[in-house]
Amino acid sequence: MGIRTTCLCLIQRDGYYLLQETQLSSSGRIMYRPVGGTMEPGESSLQTVIREVREEIGADLIDPQLLYIIENHYEVPIHEAAEQSHETAGDNDTRAASGDNLIKANELCFIYTAEVADESLYEQSRMIGTEGEQTYTAVWKSLQEIQDVASAFLVPSNLLELLLAEQEGKPYISPLHHRIRHIEQ
Repeated sequence: MGIRTTCLCLIQRDGYYLLQETQLSSSGRIMYRPVGGTMEPGESSLQTVIREVREEIGADLIDPQLLYIIENHYEVPIHEAAEQSHETAGDNDTRAASGDNLIKANELCFIYTAEVADESLYEQSRMIGTEGEQTYTAVWKSLQEIQDVASAFLVPSNLLELLLAEQEGKPYISPLHHRIRHIEQ
């Protein structure tokens, strides 16, 4: 899987986030992820998040703001890695120390927040998104709904805890993320 850079957008509506919902057939777990995707060579993170949201759900963003940069380190079973990335695990994958079934992966995630120009998207309970040649369902989920389902998880790692802490007005300190602080001049 190597190291990759992703740019994701937290689109919110009344305490709910628009999230890509993927049930992993190998484990039955439900993975949620903000809409967005992988940075292409020569793009800035802002250009990437605008392009990815437009490509995936056909929405134009209004005033995207960078909130966080998360350094995401994780291990994923080989069969889930292929399923998540829509490609087969190759010979250059870094195997985890705990066995040949896992791949260690690194990802830099630029997390933006924005509104969408087409307000009718906020009224849709779900929509079909496109990632490459694959389609997915995007749904509105609250952080509590994700927490309440034992088999559900939000990626990138630590994003759920970070958003919950912020929602409660509490600090969240983790070596795996950096919060962007807006300095008023």
